[in-house]
Parts: sequence; structure tokens; C-alpha cells
Amino acid sequence: MKNFVFGYGSLICSQSRAITAPTLKDAVAEPVVIRNIERTWSARVVWEPAPELPVAKSSAHSSKDFDASDAVQVVNRDHIEGWTPMGVRFRKGAKCNGVLIHVDDEELARFDIREAGYGRHKIDLVDVFHHLENSDQEDGQVSPQPISALDGVQCNECRFLLEKASEKRFKKAVGDNVDADVISSNISVWVYVQSV
Repeated sequence: MKNFVFGYGSLICSQSRAITAPTLKDAVAEPVVIRNIERTWSARVVWEPAPELPVAKSSAHSSKDFDASDAVQVVNRDHIEGWTPMGVRFRKGAKCNGVLIHVDDEELARFDIREAGYGRHKIDLVDVFHHLENSDQEDGQVSPQPISALDGVQCNECRFLLEKASEKRFKKAVGDNVDADVISSNISVWVYVQSV
């Protein structure tokens, strides 16, 4: 399974990502637009201690073993009385710009701990667009994205995802929903949405 995280707030910042997942320090975050999501200032919240979550080990980006207690210390915000977080919500027709970050299982677990006040939700691949691609297209009005249109994409995994997203939109537009679902069966794009 290829996992990607959509960053729309602090995850846009490479230094912020590196605090949570040092293995991503030099990783490329690809600019994208996600359809049917909008950025919002969510709510004033009182922070509770981050729970320790089970962690999957992976050596895709690092040979260092991951210690969940380290991550909890990074996100422990017990000293904060309240704060206003950036958030997103699902809204038909909305668009949100941000970055796509390719992560392994260990890195995804670290982000789950960091974003403990948020729920992780899967984004439909048809709603993921390269930032230069026309995200105003309606379902049924799409054509395959020319490969040359993705020439500027620096992250190979992100390029693969964007090609598959374009292919899935095309398959759905011509009524081939079975093949469209197969295209995205091994790709997950996640977004953290504030729990209400």
C-alpha cells in the first residue's frame, strides 16, 4: 500500500514535518489541490495528553527504530490552555491547496500521534489534482492528463499518484467504474480532519 498525507496547514512547512518524522527532512512535498475539501479555522479547543498509539515498524525511510514515547513527547501540549487549530471540512465544490507527502507506515503512525485531536480520513483519488491541473473539471468532463503536464513533479511516488488520479477520473467519466476502483486499490491519500 502506498500512503500519502495531504498537508494543508503546518504540514506544509518542511521543518514542522521533520519534527514529527525526521526521515522526511529532505523529502519533497508536492503542491496539489484537493477538490471537495475546504480549509477553515476550526474551533478553540482544550488539549488533552496524546495517547500512545500502536506503531508499525518500517525501514523504507530510516533504519532507526521508532519509539512512540519520543513522538508523544513531541506532540504533548499539556501546557497549552487552549488554541485555535487550522482544519478542513468536506464540502462539495470546495477546493483546498496544500502538499502531498509520501509516507511509509512508521511515518503515518507518527502523524497519527501528532494529529491526535484529528481523525484521519481517506480522500478519493479523483479529487486529487496537481496544482497546475484544472481542478474545476466536473466528473464526466475529463480527459487523461498528458504525461508532459506532470514534468515538474519532483516526487516520483507523487507523480505515480497524480497519473493514477487522472486515469481514475477518465475511467469514471467513460463509465468504467470497476477499472477506476482497481486503479486506486493500492493507494491511500489521507487528510486529518478535526474531531468534533
